[in-house]
Amino acid sequence: MANRENALEARPMDEVKRELLERARENRNPFLYTIFNEVVPVIESLRSLERDAWAHAFGALAAPHEERAAKAEAEGDAETAHREYLIAYRLLPRGALSGAEFSRQADGISKVAGIVSQGGALFRPAGGTDRNAV
Repeated sequence: MANRENALEARPMDEVKRELLERARENRNPFLYTIFNEVVPVIESLRSLERDAWAHAFGALAAPHEERAAKAEAEGDAETAHREYLIAYRLLPRGALSGAEFSRQADGISKVAGIVSQGGALFRPAGGTDRNAV
């Protein structure tokens, strides 16, 4: 992080993007479980530190993973469903959400936790919730 006179000063976008790319490459928070090649274009497209723009940009990546997870769940492929729900969850917007967005995130959270609304199947890998166990 660059030195600044005022610690509350916003970081320059190029610095923020560099850090985000490094975190995504290493699957570090907030990019746990995500796929590097999917998030790179989103990171590169960011133009501001505006929270809602980020939430919608990254959140848009979640839908295909939710769809693959639901398909895998319906086909009885617990390992793929678990992995895809984890990816989708990490891409969903955080913070103040309203109505349908909140319900979607809450549903994703319950599935990641291993509680699936259809049939009560558990997707928690043997050995716990270690991200490398997926």
